[in-house]
Amino acid sequence: MLNGESGLEGGQHLSIIQHLSWGQKKIAVTANEIVNIFDYRIQYMTDTMPGSLGAPVFDDAWTVVTLHHSGGNLVKNAKGERIFANEGIRIRDIMAQATLAQAFSV
Repeated sequence: MLNGESGLEGGQHLSIIQHLSWGQKKIAVTANEIVNIFDYRIQYMTDTMPGSLGAPVFDDAWTVVTLHHSGGNLVKNAKGERIFANEGIRIRDIMAQATLAQAFSV
């Protein structure tokens, strides 16, 4: 299930289902807290591996709330401080794009 607006907050858990290099799926459900929420991005500690780009990221109700798009030493605030974390684009912002929303609603 997709959720256009889910009331996400810091400390909430997120899980990710990864399909790495077309191998077996891996589900990350530990050490998985949200650390930063921005306008259209969410940063989280959920463990990912290279090749996870586009993987769905779920809240505790198994609703897709973001799509994974990067990880590493990311900027965490306006001061330019950095954090080693992962980051996804919020589903609500993806769904706001008419053509993408139409594709997900089929």
